[in-house]
Amino acid sequence: LLFAFIISCVSLAAGAQTRPVSGVVTDSLTNKPMEYIAVYIEKTSIGCLTNYAGEFYIPDSSSGNVLVIDAVGYKTRRIPLKQSGNTNLKIKMQSESIRLEGAVVKPKREKYTKKENPAVILIRNVIANKDKNRIESNEYFKSDYHEKLTLSFDDYHPDFEKKKKLQFVKQQIDTSEITGKPILTFSIREKICDYYYRKSPKAEKTIQRAVRHHGLDVDLDRNGGLSVTLDQIFTGVDIFDNEITFIANRFVSPISSTLATAYYKYYIMDTVKVDDVPCVDLAFVPFNSQSFGFTGRLYITTDGKFSVKKVQLNFPSSSNINWIDKLRIDQTFQQTEDGLWALSREDSYVNLTLYEGTQGIFAHQTRSFDNFVVDQEMLADHPAYRIDGPTMVLPEAKKQNNDFWDTHRIASLTNRESSVEKVTQDFKENTNITFWTKAIDAFVSEWIPTGKSKDVSKFDLGPILSFLSWDYIE
Repeated sequence: LLFAFIISCVSLAAGAQTRPVSGVVTDSLTNKPMEYIAVYIEKTSIGCLTNYAGEFYIPDSSSGNVLVIDAVGYKTRRIPLKQSGNTNLKIKMQSESIRLEGAVVKPKREKYTKKENPAVILIRNVIANKDKNRIESNEYFKSDYHEKLTLSFDDYHPDFEKKKKLQFVKQQIDTSEITGKPILTFSIREKICDYYYRKSPKAEKTIQRAVRHHGLDVDLDRNGGLSVTLDQIFTGVDIFDNEITFIANRFVSPISSTLATAYYKYYIMDTVKVDDVPCVDLAFVPFNSQSFGFTGRLYITTDGKFSVKKVQLNFPSSSNINWIDKLRIDQTFQQTEDGLWALSREDSYVNLTLYEGTQGIFAHQTRSFDNFVVDQEMLADHPAYRIDGPTMVLPEAKKQNNDFWDTHRIASLTNRESSVEKVTQDFKENTNITFWTKAIDAFVSEWIPTGKSKDVSKFDLGPILSFLSWDYIE
């Protein structure tokens, strides 16, 4: 009944005459877009978050007459809405960091309430049911697992008129999924695995059946140190945990059993279909925009079981995380034969910058799962649970041919991913590859040799991720 009430609230709004609102929010002094801040209809739970370009869109504002834009450090904007013509608004936010005789003028707070808020009621039901809806509620399960990680030069636009030798890369330049800026992919790593899960005592075992690596950084990874570093950075995300660990940083999960409703504000946006599954689109944003938390969307099934079908996590560049300029994580879940939900795909997008003005790196990891097996009797005594450590690499893993990869790869390669081997060869033939390999090595190994090579270097500077520091605030 409670869930029916929530859905009916959304349905009633959908049945009335709609009044869309859209626009872009920028800083009045710098004209830079303000990303991932809350835009909402006053005295309602209807709203959205601006994207990386500061853009927002609310499909229906008919439940209120005032649009509110609120960000810590800026004057709150309240814009009266007209009966029509509320699209393509240009909204400039003025800084509130003004001191008057020792007093600090602070922005007014949004009048957000948890009491009888349908969005808060919904997220509390999601939290209450999250454990029993997951495939991890089984004692055992197995799946096919495919992982690929690409590294690219971010915002890559060389002067082709002056750098004639780089003409060959023109056809290989693609677009970043986060910023829309040009990127040149120089490395791809792939794994095809069998994944085994045991609930108690908890164990996660991965058997690597195929491993492949192409790119400019192959020569930097002869001893496997680079692969170990990247594996430690890109560990995947479990949103069902109370804390999410990613790139050595910890975040509060939007469905944390202990902190979710105290840390985040929630807004019901709409009812939508995700892969033909009816869902409630639920937006969330930290109470404090400077907090160490995500903004994003949860898509919750409308079947009364409050299952998570899809999630998008964003981390604003204005947050204080070393080296990370932008971060986005998308996850999609699929229903297995026993009616439970399992992660089917995760995409992690990260922009890394040593410091402003240097060549940045765009990393994209895709983790795909398929062919879930939940036969408890068959899995209970499987030898995979007896292997030492979390991972075992089969002897033939690095020898698998293209036919094996084409047959077992869950997520197919994009054009830019398929071209990495050719890009690498062209770079070696047409450029001074030493500069590129040293730049990549410094970024991922965290050490800069003071000699001509690591073999003759008397000492190295590092680790650079803690030896030096740069982020939006510092």
